[in-house]
Amino acid sequence: TALAIVTKMYTALAIVPSLIGIVPYLGATVFGVDVPPAAGLGFAATIALGLTSMIVNYTNLQNATILTGQCPCCEEPIKQFFGGENPATSVDYKCPVCGTESKLDRVEMKIKEAGGLKSA
Repeated sequence: TALAIVTKMYTALAIVPSLIGIVPYLGATVFGVDVPPAAGLGFAATIALGLTSMIVNYTNLQNATILTGQCPCCEEPIKQFFGGENPATSVDYKCPVCGTESKLDRVEMKIKEAGGLKSA
């Protein structure tokens, strides 16, 4: 589903910040500094959330929505990403297989307008 794809995207973006956040705690543990696990993991989570949020905002991936469906003419799968600070409410889409032009609506999550068969 589209929610699973978006979740996977955010999880992948959070891997490196999570590692950056856990390194100080692991380093302190290796060198014998007694840091409570809750404090070390809390610090790691705070760093991970902060850095991930900065990455998402910098790459303009906030407010992610993925519209999925089929071309109304040839039934080729359609996947369209909507995101950013102010995501577009609709986008014009041209099927790469049959050339049918459609308007994909993010708000209603459906194809609003579709043209006929055209040469690709």
